[in-house]
Amino acid sequence: MGVECGSDYNGGVGIRRPDDNVSAERHLPYELLALFEEMQNTKEDAVFPYRILCCLHTVGMRSFAQYDIADLFYHIWNLLIEQIPYPSLVKRLRELYVIRLKEYVTCHKCSHIQSRDLEVLTIPLLVRHSKYHRNLPLVSWYWCIYAGSEDHQSFCPKCEGNTAGQKVLRLSHLPRTLSIHLNRISQQKSSQLQKVNRPLSFPSTLDLSEVLDLEQFPEQEHNQSEYQYRLFAVVAHSGTASSGHYCAYIKSWKDQKWYCFNDSSVCKVSWDDVKCTYGNVNFHYGVMACLLVYIQGAGNKGPDIGK
Repeated sequence: MGVECGSDYNGGVGIRRPDDNVSAERHLPYELLALFEEMQNTKEDAVFPYRILCCLHTVGMRSFAQYDIADLFYHIWNLLIEQIPYPSLVKRLRELYVIRLKEYVTCHKCSHIQSRDLEVLTIPLLVRHSKYHRNLPLVSWYWCIYAGSEDHQSFCPKCEGNTAGQKVLRLSHLPRTLSIHLNRISQQKSSQLQKVNRPLSFPSTLDLSEVLDLEQFPEQEHNQSEYQYRLFAVVAHSGTASSGHYCAYIKSWKDQKWYCFNDSSVCKVSWDDVKCTYGNVNFHYGVMACLLVYIQGAGNKGPDIGK
């Protein structure tokens, strides 16, 4: 049996405590909700997430191990989906986070086009080294990667063999919460991993209509507000490619202020402080953004899974 759900709040589906025959410590949805409730109700600056850490350890995640932030996101997501037995709640989560892509591969030999649908939780943007050290805006970086194409080896059913092809990715559906993974890890010829310190700037508001071909989307989504996003959170990494520390900058929708969450330390920061995570070529261990979370819409209200 899994975590029970019911009409616990706002007329929607909530997560209740598992029954007496099931160990609550093994159920991530319940422990995550309990942590959020403790964070909302406490008068302290921070709470200690011992129970949820024990839960993650119990279900197979190693403690005190270095994780890529996108891999950690996927792992926790899969655990949540597996342990929530109610399709309506799973559907709401998918509407909130899942990004749909269309991949096209055109065979160079016979021009046959293959396509397939992909679902991801983050848009991966690889931050590459540059000898010019120029700052690259997020929208320009997206355009370089997703509006362009790359050579790709794949099986062509028409040629009946592996041939070189041109691969193009296109966004086909935008979720209400758009997560962008800034991958700053590159592998050198010596097989060693290196962190890329190249500056990459990101805006507080993001207009994807500037880079998207709106004809890719269904007519009902051709609403300008569907492509307007505002920055909600930045997860930043300090350290090297093989070790380091994460902290998070999150915007409060109550007072419209930014806060830095760094272990037990929580403090108010400015937008200029957040922009310091753009990166710097002189940084060796400095704090640099690795995950951006944008929320659809231009208003000040935060995400609401119940809608």
